Amino acid sequence: MKPTLLINPGVGWAATSPMHYTVSMDNQYVHMGHKKENWYLKALEMGDEEHERAFDMMWHGSSYMKRPNNHPFGEYLSRSNRFIENTSLDMLMVNPKSLDAYIEYYLGHWENIKTEYQGVCDFSNINFGLSREFLLKIAPKLQEHFKVKILMEFRDPVRRYFSEVGSLLNRKREIVNAFQGDFIAARFCARKQHRKLFFWNLKQGRVPEHCDYVAGYLKYCDAFGKDNVYPVVMEDFWNPDKEKEELERISEFFEYEITKIHQNVYVPDMGSKAPHYEYLEDQWISDVEDLTEEDVNVAGMYMGKFYKDWKYIFKELPESWGK
Repeated sequence: MKPTLLINPGVGWAATSPMHYTVSMDNQYVHMGHKKENWYLKALEMGDEEHERAFDMMWHGSSYMKRPNNHPFGEYLSRSNRFIENTSLDMLMVNPKSLDAYIEYYLGHWENIKTEYQGVCDFSNINFGLSREFLLKIAPKLQEHFKVKILMEFRDPVRRYFSEVGSLLNRKREIVNAFQGDFIAARFCARKQHRKLFFWNLKQGRVPEHCDYVAGYLKYCDAFGKDNVYPVVMEDFWNPDKEKEELERISEFFEYEITKIHQNVYVPDMGSKAPHYEYLEDQWISDVEDLTEEDVNVAGMYMGKFYKDWKYIFKELPESWGK
């Protein structure tokens, strides 16, 4: 029987970390290996020395390589340490990158965890940007070795992008790369003016491709088959009134019972006053300021295409979006 390979290509700032904890730590469905996000497929697609070097540098000295047993998620991470110590990283470090190495890594890791998990997972948000042509190319071989399932989290487009922009204010290297030559954006960053930077980006048409949820969803459906792709609306999945229904649906998709959902900073949306849940810092540092109702309406006009496309494909908008 083939092991499951769960690929979760995002979308970032839509609760991918809480979802990862849900399927790995809380329910022991899949295990990530050494890293939640390994970026290997992107390095493989680009196929150049710059991306391969960036991949290798990201791994060396990574905090994921050894996890302390006194971590708040002690039992899970203690078990993880045992698994990863028996899983070789050597094949991932060889250049040029190859799909065979990616498959060999996860199959090797599967051998170490198969008595306790249903499969392995790759939660690299950067995989949302993989091209349709590349996905069509790699899908048959991945499906030859794994039961591939694609899980995608989506959040209100305006609020998700607002959180993404806010997170850049805490990442100096990414700011330099994102706003080269844009002195106005650089000034907003230096002053940590979250709202001003957000609206400046919208006015400049600076909206990343992963804001286009439908395009990302459809290319994964094309490559792996619609029945193997599961879209999660973040606001619904973490809604206590819908929890029973959401757990039943995702369990049916996984063919494995999910009984517990990990806490999520973004629901309810409290903006800059979000609770500081441990090990979800990537969430609660992202909203430096707060959006007003008017802000949401104005931003919605810039990002209206993404709401319209969603409604066209899924027939209706989630009731909490655009508010």
